[in-house]
Amino acid sequence: MDPAPAELAAALDPDTLTPEEVAGVLAFAGPGGEAVRPARMAPVLVLLDVLPPRLKERLLTEFIGSLFRV
Repeated sequence: MDPAPAELAAALDPDTLTPEEVAGVLAFAGPGGEAVRPARMAPVLVLLDVLPPRLKERLLTEFIGSLFRV
């Protein structure tokens, strides 16, 4: 895995994380665009695996929330 996305994400504070920051991390990690295809989720899953639990939970919460915004 490219360490740059993990370094970017690790610099984020889970208590002040914004939806825009989450979108930036996800775009940087690989899926990009509006639709996230399962084939492109591998980089995101690898990224989540190396993050601290609080940050991982916050990123996942924002990511799942973004899937259901209309």
